[in-house]
Amino acid sequence: PFAVTTADGAFAIPIDESFDTNANGQIEPSEGRWVAIDGTDISINELWRTQLAAPVGMFSITPITTLIESVVRNRSLSVSEASTLTLDALGITNFDLWSRNALFDILAYDLQASEVYKIQVQLYATVIQLAELLAARTSLTVNHVANEVYTTLSELISADGTLDFGSSIHAEALLRSVMTRLGI
Repeated sequence: PFAVTTADGAFAIPIDESFDTNANGQIEPSEGRWVAIDGTDISINELWRTQLAAPVGMFSITPITTLIESVVRNRSLSVSEASTLTLDALGITNFDLWSRNALFDILAYDLQASEVYKIQVQLYATVIQLAELLAARTSLTVNHVANEVYTTLSELISADGTLDFGSSIHAEALLRSVMTRLGI
């Protein structure tokens, strides 16, 4: 199934009951994920250059939810465990991604939302810069390389428990790990 979102990212999507593999009347994270393809980042009026994802049930689809979803898939954790691990690694506390959107909360002068949004921008900038750099050196698409960056980040979270986008040591470790994954 697919849907076109409104300007604020909202959408309504009919879900076929065949997706409800455990027949409990709800679509759960183990039965699928939300994936956003194309679209515009309304905060800067730029096209998204990679796909974004989120576990089913999350309020919005962002670079942070994409990392959480990658942790779920690649580490075989529950969404709750992956969310806690990811937010802790990013230094985000007491911000409910299940019901809040940092960008919209900034409009209400929420300082915590501003910090979360800053981290989200740093995460996406890191992903897209590495993806474009490495895609230019291979025959791979930017989107494919970006997915590998998210996968690598999901693995690096457990290595030392933090993701510091301002650290040259972390940046080098990430670059080397992604290059190894891609055989570069």
